Order: sequence, then structure tokens, then C-alpha cells
Amino acid sequence: MKLISNVIAMGCGARYAEALSLARKAGLTTAQVDSVIRPRRMSNGFYGAVGQYALHRDETAHRFAISNAAKDMAYLANLAVATGTVNPMQAAVSNACAAMAAEGRGHRYVPMPADFIAARNGLPPPTEAPMKFHRVFSRPKSGPR
Repeated sequence: MKLISNVIAMGCGARYAEALSLARKAGLTTAQVDSVIRPRRMSNGFYGAVGQYALHRDETAHRFAISNAAKDMAYLANLAVATGTVNPMQAAVSNACAAMAAEGRGHRYVPMPADFIAARNGLPPPTEAPMKFHRVFSRPKSGPR
């Protein structure tokens, strides 16, 4: 049961970290994202930990090391093989944990992938000023609409 619980938690954390980076690249602040997520159904205890770290840099928001998460993801991969279960989400989370550990960040806690993903996307830590909005979805100047 612990492994099942951890894959849900780590999957949520990975999605939140990625969403925060994408939102910041689009010009939103972490506080803006938090104001929409926290009071609604998308919020949960794990989002609370990720949000607490992203907003307030509280490194004690969830004291579970990335290296432990990576180990649990490896155990879960073995469980999936043993049970013949397809597990693409767990594999993505496992790869993210392995990437952090490979950079010497395995000792960091699980809310901190938000910084790792942000850095991979050329962003400063979340408490710094957001980047300017880049129009991503522009229509072509000519042709059918």
C-alpha cells in the first residue's frame, strides 16, 4: 500500500512542478496559480506541500528525499513488471527523480522538483519576477481560420 500511495503522491508532485513551470513561462506567478488550485478540488495535502515550498521556500513542507522517492519508484516498477501492469506515469516520475539524483539533488525533498523543472525551462526560482508572456497560440496571418 505504501508504494501505491507514493506513486500517487509523486505523480501529483511531478504534475504540479510541471504545471508551475508552464504557468510561469506563460507569465503567471506562482501565487496566481496557487490562488486557483488551493481553494478548489485540485488541491490536496500534497499540493499543500508543493505550494508551501514554491510560495514560501519552506524546505520542511514535506520531508521525504528525492532519493527515497526514486527508490520507491524502482520498487513500484518491479511490482508493475511482476503483475504485468503498464505504468507510463510511474516511469515518467521515476525518470524525473533519477535526473535530479544524477545532478546531486537526491537529498532534496519532494516539493523541490518545482525548482528543478523550472531550471530546465530557463526559469529562476519561483519567488523571482515572472517572465513576460509569450504569445504561443497565434493564428497565421493568412489562410483559413
